[in-house]
Amino acid sequence: MSNIINRTKEYIIYSLFYCLSLIPLVLLYPLYLIIAIINHFFKYRIDILHKNIKIVFPQKKKRETLALIGKFYHNLYIIIIEVIKSINFNKQDIKKRVKLINEHEIHNMVKTDKSIILIAAHYANWEWLLLRISLLKNKNVIAVYQPLSNKYLNSILLKIRTKFNAKLVPLSQWNNFILKSRHKSYIYFLVSDQNPNNYNKGTQISFFNKKTLFHNGPEKMHKLLNAQVFYTHMKKIQNGYYELELKKINPHNITEHYVSLLEKTIINRPENWLWSHNRWKK
Repeated sequence: MSNIINRTKEYIIYSLFYCLSLIPLVLLYPLYLIIAIINHFFKYRIDILHKNIKIVFPQKKKRETLALIGKFYHNLYIIIIEVIKSINFNKQDIKKRVKLINEHEIHNMVKTDKSIILIAAHYANWEWLLLRISLLKNKNVIAVYQPLSNKYLNSILLKIRTKFNAKLVPLSQWNNFILKSRHKSYIYFLVSDQNPNNYNKGTQISFFNKKTLFHNGPEKMHKLLNAQVFYTHMKKIQNGYYELELKKINPHNITEHYVSLLEKTIINRPENWLWSHNRWKK
């Protein structure tokens, strides 16, 4: 009985989001005001935002910090709207809205027999980034994910993320999947700016002049798979439009190079990074 109730709840929630996704994006954006009003009372992770910004930009005055927080919230509201809209997206919609900068080089790269590791961050619209990567030909896309505690939202996001045939593997099963698939040629998609769950599976790197734990999975995967490694640099042009460039990462210095590129990305447009993640909790 409980399973039927849960499936019914999930169906109702998804149906609501689907109906919203039918609305043209230009008319859907104003709905962010509803999210903003709700957040005005709850102030989503406001303490973490202040702490993280103080670490990265210690020179910022209070009014500058508040301005950045305001921009971050606004960008987060827009991402939520765009993710909902992507339920109704087809392949041409996402190609139109996420432009590949080095398209010729990317297409030549995926034609090789080597696997490819793409390292991303929670920056710009990382959900659209996965959808765009999923449309690359010649290789299947495999992405690791950490299941959300909210099972209804988790189920909806899985439907969105896999709509263009990307395969999502839970973090708990990732190592086994890599070992079993090491002789196949895939595009592996990793979002690597979060804390490793296990301290022993991370590497300490200086990130904005503070020792920070990063996943060392990309380095281990590179050694095992002899894969090409790239940083996915996503740039927001305006609401609903992005550019994507793949930058080759030094295979001998993968984590450090990734962190260096990520720092530059954040400094350039800090409001587009997910400041609400408790990055320095350890």
